[in-house]
Amino acid sequence: MPAVLVARAKKSPTYSIDISKNWITQLTTSTGLVRVGDTPTTSQEGFSVNIAKGGTVVSGNDWGVFTFEGIMTDNNPDDKDGLQPTYMKFTVYGDIIANADAVGITNMTTPFGKLSVVFDVPKKRLIGHLHVTTDIDIPIIPPIELTVNELQVQFLADPKGFCLSAAATGHVKPVPSLLQKTNFGFMLGYYRDTETLRKEIWPLVNTYIVNIPNECYLDHICSQGGLSGTYATLEQVIFDFSMGINAIIASVDVTVKSFARADFFMQFVGGSGLTFNTGVSLLYKTHVEAGASVGAGLASVRGSVRDLLMAYAILDARQELTVEGCLERNFEITTKALWGLFEDTHNVLFKICAGTEGLGIKIELGKGSRDDDQSCKL
Repeated sequence: MPAVLVARAKKSPTYSIDISKNWITQLTTSTGLVRVGDTPTTSQEGFSVNIAKGGTVVSGNDWGVFTFEGIMTDNNPDDKDGLQPTYMKFTVYGDIIANADAVGITNMTTPFGKLSVVFDVPKKRLIGHLHVTTDIDIPIIPPIELTVNELQVQFLADPKGFCLSAAATGHVKPVPSLLQKTNFGFMLGYYRDTETLRKEIWPLVNTYIVNIPNECYLDHICSQGGLSGTYATLEQVIFDFSMGINAIIASVDVTVKSFARADFFMQFVGGSGLTFNTGVSLLYKTHVEAGASVGAGLASVRGSVRDLLMAYAILDARQELTVEGCLERNFEITTKALWGLFEDTHNVLFKICAGTEGLGIKIELGKGSRDDDQSCKL
């Protein structure tokens, strides 16, 4: 954007920067756009803004915020589904984004944290994101309080609907020192784009969740076309301990982890009146692992035991209740020789589930590492 620095001897404001009126700024990712003198560049891709006015002035002893406004149009007039001519005003508080893909402000400093507001032009999607890194104390029952160490909040709206999502991590005090982080995730809205739900919203909700997120719930709402209600997850890291002893010719290490998680959801469904499915799920996991090596890694052995206790209850729109509980134990052992040149891993899985849909038992032996079996069904 061409601009002019203006200095006034006896008028206010004393100094200003003014953007040239009727200058056309291209918002495109096309390469090879070359400005020749005072002639604006042109493009058949992306969008452009015809500047009506804009600039900044000196306020006190500092420059004020930078603003510009004008009519934004689609560079392809034949695209009937494209953006219609729209008068827009931009106020720059942080780092400005202006191209064919997005228009907005990022890293805007506020008393609450860093704020970003971006409009995705091709998808006609508005995204507002707030990232707070200042500790926030929330009283629970005196003298117990929750201290939130980090918080992210996002609002997304486009023709597919809207969604408010959040994620936070903190700790409860005063509590025993072994009680570790408290993590939280949440989303609320009506949003029918399952791809965006899976790739953008769901990862943010589970930003601080240590365990594998509740993919069963995600599959459930995606099979119904997307989010139409609310979901919340609360995870408590109970125990996280590790210890190692290194000697000249041998070393030993032990790791013990334990945490619990509770999820709640309410999904509104079609039909006459206000009908919905609602459910809760609980998960408790412990992981104990130990290893030993000799000869600076010449030979080593490592074993682990993982226990999972899972339970869920769902009340559907027909007032039918489904309940199931599962207990899972996974043994794994790995041996290495000649600094890992020879390596072998074996595992054993035992899982039993019982509930309103019956009883099932699974026993599997395998080679290689195995992830926790948190499938929705046995």
